Amino acid sequence: MTLRTRLALLVAVAVAVAVAAVSAVSYFTTRTELRHEADRTLERTALEPIGSPGPGTVIQRSTAGGPLEAGVTEQFVILAVFAPDGTSLAKGGPQVPIRQAGREVVAGTRTSALYDASVEGRHMRVLLQRVDPDGVLVAVARPLTDIDNTMHKLGLLLLAAAGLGIVVAGTVGRAVARAGLAPVDRLTDAAERVARTRDLRAEIPVTGTDEVSRLARSFNAMLGALDTSQRRQRELVSDASHELRTPLTSLRTNIDLLTRADAAAGRVLSEEDRRALLGDVRSQLEEMTHLVDDLTSVARDGEALAPTAAVDLAHVVATSVNRARRRAPSVTFVADLEECLVIGQAAMLERAITNVLDNAAKWSPGGGQVDVSLHGREIVVRDRGTGIAAEDVPHVFARFYRSPSARSMPGSGLGLAIVHDVMTAHGGTATVEPASDEAGGTVVRLGFAAAAS
Repeated sequence: MTLRTRLALLVAVAVAVAVAAVSAVSYFTTRTELRHEADRTLERTALEPIGSPGPGTVIQRSTAGGPLEAGVTEQFVILAVFAPDGTSLAKGGPQVPIRQAGREVVAGTRTSALYDASVEGRHMRVLLQRVDPDGVLVAVARPLTDIDNTMHKLGLLLLAAAGLGIVVAGTVGRAVARAGLAPVDRLTDAAERVARTRDLRAEIPVTGTDEVSRLARSFNAMLGALDTSQRRQRELVSDASHELRTPLTSLRTNIDLLTRADAAAGRVLSEEDRRALLGDVRSQLEEMTHLVDDLTSVARDGEALAPTAAVDLAHVVATSVNRARRRAPSVTFVADLEECLVIGQAAMLERAITNVLDNAAKWSPGGGQVDVSLHGREIVVRDRGTGIAAEDVPHVFARFYRSPSARSMPGSGLGLAIVHDVMTAHGGTATVEPASDEAGGTVVRLGFAAAAS
């Protein structure tokens, strides 16, 4: 069963219940009012003098209880007369039963009682009235035929109206369901079109602020995020292939030289040249290894952090400083660290801090100094190199970006991009700026906004 059909049935059922409830209330309210009016008329009639009543006496009263008017009368028939003890005084007359309420009148606990009774096959409303404290009991009655006929017609009318209401409700419900689910149909068509064409740029027109509109906006946002991710993946693959091409070409050239030298008769490489070529091969392999590691880190864009815990940031920075000292023994690293706890992943933070330190060491002159401090939930790394140009500052964290002065130096242009991604994943910030004093150099700041735990 489709959602549209279920909604139409739900509307029809809801209307059917409402119509049934209204019809039942209308039916029983009308029936109660008509019977109460009949009872009041019987009571007014019984209060008037009857004279010498006898079974079969017909009493005529006007509907309003005043003088008789031609054609506007009601008939009340004295069906039976009983002795004070309830014994019938009419032989051979109609057999009027005395119900429980009538027995209380006979017992003297009540002066009158109203109840329904079937007399000679006719539905009657009976009023059993004591004429005087010690006198006879008179059963005055009026037929309920008019009321019964009216209620029968009203019941048929309400039943027909309920049936028609249900049919109309079903039709309207189906139309409402069709109109209400039209945005869902558009959303479904868009999803099927994306699955068929792989085109993530198509958006669904959205109007309104209801739940379906919010769903359509969320779907558009999802398509936009997927399109951005797909575009960045393509750019990553394109840039990675470009970056890998250079070390691969160099490796191929060096390996070809070694192969030709070993194969050619009389052409033997000197031990020094062979060591130089093998050193270049090793250097290119290391560069490719670092590049692959960087590409692996960048490819995790948008991936959720591993299970996080409280991280001793001072310990992570100290570990990164020791690693940077081993990699760049000609550079002096001076660390000033205070205790600080953050919530995150230690391995990712260590990778980011190490990238910043390696970058500072690369730009520092031989025998230079790099200052590393951790105060107030902020890591500051300052080198004393040539500094960073103002036009390079907006692009320094972009993937594969390398300033003109850095293109002749080793690197892939991914190190600071990884730093930016890691800090963003930890809710922090990464900024770079030229040093403001005469010593020159560059200052990188890594700020953590998350509360310590």
